[in-house]
Amino acid sequence: MNSSCCDKNRLEIQQLRSELKGRELEVRRYKILEIKFHNERNQMQCEKDLADRELEELSIQLFEEANRMVVEEKQKRVQLETLLCIAQDHLAELKSNMVKVVIPPPRSSSLPALFDKIDVHNHDQAQLALFHNFIDSTKNNRCSSSSYGSCGTQNDYMTQCEKEDIEPCLLFGNSESRMNMQEMMLCMAQEPCLIESVKWEDQPMVCATCSRQVWGRLYRFRLGSHDPWLMIDGGCRDRLVAVCDFYSFVRNVQLGHIKHKSLDALYMESVELRKRMFYARMGFPLT
Repeated sequence: MNSSCCDKNRLEIQQLRSELKGRELEVRRYKILEIKFHNERNQMQCEKDLADRELEELSIQLFEEANRMVVEEKQKRVQLETLLCIAQDHLAELKSNMVKVVIPPPRSSSLPALFDKIDVHNHDQAQLALFHNFIDSTKNNRCSSSSYGSCGTQNDYMTQCEKEDIEPCLLFGNSESRMNMQEMMLCMAQEPCLIESVKWEDQPMVCATCSRQVWGRLYRFRLGSHDPWLMIDGGCRDRLVAVCDFYSFVRNVQLGHIKHKSLDALYMESVELRKRMFYARMGFPLT
């Protein structure tokens, strides 16, 4: 009986040892899993910390860039406002000076009244003599509109008008203008150039004659029907109109279309047209 009890106890001990080994294996497996979990958690925490640092650095960079852009925009606005104030002051000063020395041009409808008020004999007699010689030359030798360029410029009066009025007008306030002045004078002496208004543009255009940017109302012109259209601003348009009006007057005189007018009236009309070229150069809009 004692032997059977010993055998039973031995079996229980073996069973307990087997269970203990199984538990030890299970504990080791759990420890391995725990170590792996801790390693993965530490790696994820490192990646999270790195992402947080990168996000913080990016936020700081974006904030600094936004502040820099705001500061630059404020500086540019202040500079532009300063330049605008200076330009407005200069413009006001120029207008004030021009008003003091320049009388605004009369409307075309007041031209007859102007003739009545002005004594032609108070003018420079040398100027009158030049104009009289010009009229006499047209009576003796009627030049057609197609041949004006070859005979009109030989007259002292026309030479003076071109040097003092027409050429300064066709400089368009830009000594580096790309326009060929002599070609323009030759074409406009033969026939008026074509000028027409075009629709307003939202984007600025560059004037073909003065090279300034044009905002708002635009015009275009071409010397002949086969020439390309060129965009111009209002001031350059007035210059072209004034020159074309003067050349039209000269052609009408040469062709005898206004021979019913007196010599004094023709002279005063020429003075008025030359004044219009002067006013166009000064920036007064033509009426």
